[in-house]
Amino acid sequence: MSKKITLAHLTMLVVIILGAVMWSLKPEGAVAMFMLPVAALGLRLAHRMRPGKWNAEDRRRINLAMLGGGLVLAVALGASIAETLALFSLPAGEIPKRASGVILGTVFAVYANFIPKAVAPAAKQALLRFAGWAFVLAGLGYALSWLVLPLAIANIAATLVMGTVVVIVAVRAGRLYMACRRPAPSKET
Repeated sequence: MSKKITLAHLTMLVVIILGAVMWSLKPEGAVAMFMLPVAALGLRLAHRMRPGKWNAEDRRRINLAMLGGGLVLAVALGASIAETLALFSLPAGEIPKRASGVILGTVFAVYANFIPKAVAPAAKQALLRFAGWAFVLAGLGYALSWLVLPLAIANIAATLVMGTVVVIVAVRAGRLYMACRRPAPSKET
């Protein structure tokens, strides 16, 4: 870990502040504020115990993981605070359910964006690009379902979107697998 303040560290600070606000409103709902700082301290200790084993890429990945985790926790805490303060006139529990659905879809879309970046032979690379795009769109569809649809059907619609894309990608992968298993045509002269 470097000595400079990163966006991941600022996100951790936001989580701590939101967690403190949640603690003051509803102490049992603020456990999340401790998760990211404890994880960061654990990583700091691991770095001190094995200083030669961490390179710049390791630090970048850890900062990205802390940033992603911090954003998820910040949104979850923000949704809980909004519900506790009754900032929106929605039924109890709706804000956190919607927030978690939007977070899950967004995280899926972000991770799906990394699928095509895997190194593979040309035929497999085409499948990875297709799967990456399909899963990015599925993640966005999942998040949008939770964001705009009535809560009674949001889970069904989100699951249908994700399930449909999983089946489409599986069928395409199965076709590629079968094509690779077929013996090459013999050249008869």
